[in-house]
Amino acid sequence: MINVTFTDHVNHVGVEQKACTLCGDCVSGCNYAAKNTVLMNYSEVFDFDDPPFFKQFLRIDANNKEITVSCFGVTGCAGTEHAPSVEDQFTIVL
Repeated sequence: MINVTFTDHVNHVGVEQKACTLCGDCVSGCNYAAKNTVLMNYSEVFDFDDPPFFKQFLRIDANNKEITVSCFGVTGCAGTEHAPSVEDQFTIVL
């Protein structure tokens, strides 16, 4: 079971969440801050900045011409949750 939110709001621990776009990327990592997870719903409650709490996830985009693999890195704080930086990326031409 995957739990997501369908409305833009600030959740019960003060983290801003966006509505699910039904993109289907929820298993590999929500790119829209709509998935309800311990990291999304409670990471702001704890001080993960000292020492930093890091996590990474992969996103794979494919079409009939190429496959692009992107590795994103986030610290567990809301700023990087909503706009994670691309740590590495490569494209395979088919």
